[in-house]
Formats: sequence, C-alpha cells, structure tokens
Amino acid sequence: MPATKPHAYEDNLAIVREATAEDLASLVSELEQRKKELTVVNAIAGVAARSPEITDILDQSIRRLLEVMELEAGAVFLLTEDGNELVRAACVGFSDHYEREITHLKIGEQLTGRVARNATPIFIEDLAQREKRTTVVMRREGFRSFAGIPLSSKGRLVGVMNLASERVRWLEDAERALILSVGNQLAVAIDNAQLFAQTARLAVLEERNWLAREIHDTLAQGLVALTLQLELAITQIEDFDRVDLATTSVRRCLNLARENLEEARRSVSHLRGDRVATRDLRTLLEGMADEVRADTGVLVRTTISRRIGVLPVNLSEGLYRIAQEALANALQHSGATSIHLALRVNAEEVVMSVKDDGMGFDPHANIPEGHFGIQGMGERASLLGGRLDLQSKPGHGALVRAVLPLQRLTFEEGNP
Repeated sequence: MPATKPHAYEDNLAIVREATAEDLASLVSELEQRKKELTVVNAIAGVAARSPEITDILDQSIRRLLEVMELEAGAVFLLTEDGNELVRAACVGFSDHYEREITHLKIGEQLTGRVARNATPIFIEDLAQREKRTTVVMRREGFRSFAGIPLSSKGRLVGVMNLASERVRWLEDAERALILSVGNQLAVAIDNAQLFAQTARLAVLEERNWLAREIHDTLAQGLVALTLQLELAITQIEDFDRVDLATTSVRRCLNLARENLEEARRSVSHLRGDRVATRDLRTLLEGMADEVRADTGVLVRTTISRRIGVLPVNLSEGLYRIAQEALANALQHSGATSIHLALRVNAEEVVMSVKDDGMGFDPHANIPEGHFGIQGMGERASLLGGRLDLQSKPGHGALVRAVLPLQRLTFEEGNP
C-alpha cells in the first residue's frame, strides 16, 4: 500500500478546516438571526400581555422591530370594517407632515394601498429605481428602501405594516422571514383586539336591552296601572254619589306609586350587583293573580306544580317578568274576562303558560310601534336558554308559553 504524500494530507486537512469554519460561521449567523426573531417576538408578546390597547401593542412592536432590524421608520395601517380604506394606527420615525397628512389611504393608493389590494409583500431595495407616482411620499420623507407587509389573520386581511430605511438596503431572506413572522404575530394581535372590542360592544348592547326590558316590565307596567286607576278615580269623582269609590282608587294609586318606587330601588340594586339569594315564585305568581282580581275583577286562576320548590334567582325573576307581561297584555289589549296561569316543573324544564279568553290576535302581524312586550318576553326566555311560544288567532283568545331548561339554570348564573 503506497504511503500518503505529506502535502496531500495537509491539503485535505485544510479543506476540512475551511468547511468546518464555514459551517460554524453559517450556524452562528443563523443563531444570531433566531435570537433577533425571538427578541422581537417576545417583546411583542410582553406588550400584548401588559396592554389590551392595540395602539400600544402596535407602537411598541414597531419600535422594537426597527431597533433589531436597524431601520429608521415604520407604520401600521388597519383595514376599516367596510374593507375600502386603511386607517393609520401606529407611526414611528416619520415626519410631522406625514403624521398630519397620511392618516387614511384608499385600497390601491400609494405603496401601502397596493400591498392591501394585492395582499402580497413588497420589498424595494432602492425607491429611486421605481415609479415616482407610487413612491413619491416615501421619497419625500427621505427614504431609499421600503418593505410593505400585508397583515392577515385566519385568511382575512386586517391591515398593512410598512418599514423604511434611509439607506439603500437589500433585505436578506432571513430578515424578510423575520419581518413576515412579526407581521403574522401582529395580525393575530389585531384580530384578537378587534374581537375583544366587538364583544365589548355586544355586551353594552345586551346591557341596554336588559335595561329596556326592566323598565318596560317594571316601571312602565306600574305607570300603566297607575294611569288606569287615576282615570277611574276621575270618572268616579265626577259622579258625587261615588266619592267613596274614588277615594279607594286614589289610595290604590298611592300604593301603586310606592310599589313602583320599590321596583326602581330593586332595579338599581340589581345593577349594582346585589342579588337576592332565593325567591318564592309560587308566592309571587299567586300574589300577582290576587292583585289583578282585586283591581280589575277579571278571574285569574293559578295552577302551580307542587314540585316547584325554590328555583334559582335568575329563573324565578325571568318567569315572574314573563308572567307579568303576559297578564298585562291580556288585560290591556284582549278584553279577557278569564285568565289561567299555569306552571309545571319536571326534571329537565320549567313550563309556564298564560291563557286568556280575549279577542285574540295574529301572531304573525307586525307589532305596532312602541310595543315591546312580546319582544321582551322572547328575549328573557332566550337569555335563560329557553323559548317563548305564542298561539292565538282573532276571536279565539291567546296562549303564551315559556319553556325553560331547569338543570342548566340550576348550575349557571345569568342575568334575568
């Protein structure tokens, strides 16, 4: 076996050393890039955890990205709900003139609008080599390089991120990957912030609807009864032989006024978070039926299951308000002479019905403006996880039926 020449061995060793050095340099470069990426990503995550405000998240994220990438300016524009315009939400490193003038952009307008229209990134090494019409704003700001990134979450465009440098700058593949990664994270943060804002708006709307139902079912109903009693008193006063009856009506008005004051206090207490531990629904419903009989002379019968026991507060409140509204509708609009209120309970649900022998109505007809009773009853049933059924036709009375799940409500707390 021939011996290996010394110079050939040394040559092979030099090749191995050179290759190893190149691999190490490449590995170091890759690790440095990963460190940059993790630094920015962690910074964005930290900002998002500390502040729910999307403008704070975007501003601080842009600043961190510019620092790591050694760039001079950056901005984020958010897509409006109609998808026709971009609104600036963050801006770092631009002139005062830019901040004053460039607040809204149409889709397709300037470089930013083009990124949004095409939903693809734009990387420009030297703006001087591009069409002046689309780059005039960036060039006026003194920038030579530009990167525009579409921000998309779950396949939906939510905005555009711009980055700019005062130097001619070619972004390497790893740098572009970092920018795209940060863009993806910002898009998720924007999407989450928008969902949070939408949820907050829905919560406010639901609270307003709840307040409307409370006012209608308590104060408004009480004022209607008060008005009826006052009209009756006026009629009786005009007849001198019936002064005693008028006095009775006026006293009843005073009691109604006191009851409405208590309802107002109860509503305020409920809004402030105070809760009554238990409500005896049987007593509430039977007492309401007795009051209707005493005030109007209309026969109101009650059939209440012995298994009712003590129901959750939200369920008792909801059923009581539905029954109150159904009775009020029967008295005010149907001309009924007899009403039957029934409540039965089984292992899974509570079913309450209010049936009258009045003139009836068409459930499918448009509800007159200013009448919210049926809508309110339906909303109450829905919020309690159940449904409201209406059965009626002209000349044949009406049946209001609320079906609410029992087991679910026993373990869950909710608004009445």
